[in-house]
Amino acid sequence: MKKYFVICMSFDGQYQREYPLFNSISEASEYANTLGSKWYFYPYTFICSGKSIKEAGYGLEHFEGKRITTIQKIFKKLNDWCTETGNDLNAEEFWFKL
Repeated sequence: MKKYFVICMSFDGQYQREYPLFNSISEASEYANTLGSKWYFYPYTFICSGKSIKEAGYGLEHFEGKRITTIQKIFKKLNDWCTETGNDLNAEEFWFKL
């Protein structure tokens, strides 16, 4: 049986893994919804299994099925662009550009 876990990702693609394992995506999603501001510097949550994103949430559905490392590269590239151009985006603006 597959096990699912939650990761919280920052703007630069670094992430922290939450360690409870879940038997379903819905259980993991419920847990992710209770995190609140626990991970202030890691505002993006993903439900994963193995090395892949299984659920990315509203507006980021195009990341589902992709590897965590691929998503890290995308986040880092956008973050580097923001730094180079002086765009200081908040979490919502960053999400929109993803």
